[in-house]
Amino acid sequence: QVIANTSPSKKPMACWRGICKRGTTGAYSGDDIDAAGLQAMDGSRWVIPSPSPAYDVARDLQQKEQEKENLLKSNKMPTELKQEMQQWRQQILEMDAKEQKEKSQPSKDSCPYEFNVIDEGNSSQQPEPGETVKMGYILVLKEDGAVLDQCMNFEHQVGATCRGGGQVLAAALDWGLTQMRRGEVATISSRLQHLLPAAAPSLELHGSEAQAVLEVRLFEIYCTKDCSFIKGSGIVMKEVVRQGVGAWCDRPTDEGFVHIVIEEVRYFATRDGESGKDSGCRLFPMAGSSPTEAKVAVGDGHLCDALEAAILEMQQHETAIVTCSNPSMCTGGVVFAGLDIPANGVISIRVTLLDYNVGPDVWSFDEEHRLTFAQRRKLEAARLFAEGRFHLARERYHQITDLFHHVNRDKLKERFDGKPELLQECKDLRKACHLNIAACSIKLHDGKTAKKYTDIVLLADPENTKALYRRGQAHIQMEDYVEACNDLAQLLDVDSSLEEAQQLLEKATRLRERSDRRQKKSFKYGRMIDNMRRDPRSIVHNYMDTPVDLPGVEGAPISARWTPKKVAAIEGPQIVA
Repeated sequence: QVIANTSPSKKPMACWRGICKRGTTGAYSGDDIDAAGLQAMDGSRWVIPSPSPAYDVARDLQQKEQEKENLLKSNKMPTELKQEMQQWRQQILEMDAKEQKEKSQPSKDSCPYEFNVIDEGNSSQQPEPGETVKMGYILVLKEDGAVLDQCMNFEHQVGATCRGGGQVLAAALDWGLTQMRRGEVATISSRLQHLLPAAAPSLELHGSEAQAVLEVRLFEIYCTKDCSFIKGSGIVMKEVVRQGVGAWCDRPTDEGFVHIVIEEVRYFATRDGESGKDSGCRLFPMAGSSPTEAKVAVGDGHLCDALEAAILEMQQHETAIVTCSNPSMCTGGVVFAGLDIPANGVISIRVTLLDYNVGPDVWSFDEEHRLTFAQRRKLEAARLFAEGRFHLARERYHQITDLFHHVNRDKLKERFDGKPELLQECKDLRKACHLNIAACSIKLHDGKTAKKYTDIVLLADPENTKALYRRGQAHIQMEDYVEACNDLAQLLDVDSSLEEAQQLLEKATRLRERSDRRQKKSFKYGRMIDNMRRDPRSIVHNYMDTPVDLPGVEGAPISARWTPKKVAAIEGPQIVA
């Protein structure tokens, strides 16, 4: 039976599961049972199961922990363990002492330069390896102030410039420039052997241990940025000569007005300005003339394509050198109308943005006003296409398609609720711009881009004649004559009255046959393939009859359109099964 403990002082239970260790019958100790609990039991006896085996495991772990604590308190460790711990402690102390000694006495391999700022810069930007800076420096002896070398205004490329034998080492200049900001003046103090090359006359005259001070002034950092219409192509590069003012996002926009000054236009045979027949030829301004100022609208073609791309990345009062590796993008516009631009080479334009007015914020328009704006820009793009300005025209069409990126997305179609005619008109405008992008790409011999946008149109309209025709042209430019013949054959199935498609199909067929003959000559097993083709047991397919699998349309099997052709038997003994 369970006996209640009515004493006021209760002892804590020694059992971790609430079962008394002293009991052998499995009864509770009664510490947690009060008188009310005894009355509720009505004098009945509880049958409690024996403790779980996990109890023994927990007890053993508790005993081991207690033994460890007693061992640590009594400091009765094994002798081997004590020796190992003493050795580890001694090694740690020695390493700490060695580190403190190295800090107090720096080694000879530490940095030999001492850098001090005299005048703080006016920008947070610092030069990076590969960038070009405009700078000046003067090197004087610390003892008597004698000038050893000076260069007050020149351009230096950080990390990639070799200097003269008597001039300051490029490594010393680069070390200081990477810590400086635009407009900053700083000094670099060191021994002459770390500032001048070994063959410098000043080093032999004053000795390698003489102390000298190098004063460096950083005027400008030329930042280079890719401003091409197709980012990453590197066709149009902008190098900042003088930084502009304002936030990084304060730039001209489409249909805004800009006031610029075109200071100089030069032609180079290569991008690096290497020697050539007309390398470094000045095209504008000519002798006796002055730089040209222009107030034009952005995106209307008043500037050449290269400047139209670069002006969108400039800030107010910024001066930049725009380098274009495609001279065809430097023709056209009011400013460059009379210039004789060579067909090959690199064109360099120095331009300054004096002021600008931002254009309309199109992304805040509703769909009706956005459609009106897009139709107006589409007319400008059509005019540029007619003038042969294919780069700028393609960019205008790209911007129009971006305005209606949401017409095929279910989550964003809510803007067109109750306006089905507006939705269809926006879709038609976007499809027309996709086709025009393909047309511009074909004119620029960019078949890959043309195929990309015609595929978008054919995915929604598999029988679109313009898309099939222009994809056939793109396949011909990509030298994929089989696919070109398939597209043009399908186009004639849709509309057989198109004479241009018939002529292009004949051209593609001739090119395919010529390509087959050329490949046949270089094919190692051509004779074996010819013999297999003449064998009556071979099944010969005409790949022109192969059905085309359009996106979303399941093609018919080859066996449904193939009929066996009669082939003359080959000479020689026949094999009988």
